[in-house]
Amino acid sequence: MRSTTVGDLKEYLEQYDEDANVLIIWQEHWPFESHIRGVLQRSDFEEIDDEDSEMGDGVSPLKKPNDVIIVMGEQIRYGSREAWNAC
Repeated sequence: MRSTTVGDLKEYLEQYDEDANVLIIWQEHWPFESHIRGVLQRSDFEEIDDEDSEMGDGVSPLKKPNDVIIVMGEQIRYGSREAWNAC
């Protein structure tokens, strides 16, 4: 599966009300919804060197300084497994 890009995310969000809450639903088999604590670039908190440029298994994508990271915030409620089917 290809990673989502910033452009993809912008395109996804353009179709929704700009005042709507943005939440993260995670853990498909026991889903929870959480707030987003923040959005930052990997270089804001981590230095990348040659050893870090692969995530270890040779299959995962390279770590890049310009990767955008969405940091999960506080869990607020149970989510619905149907979210995965709707994607």
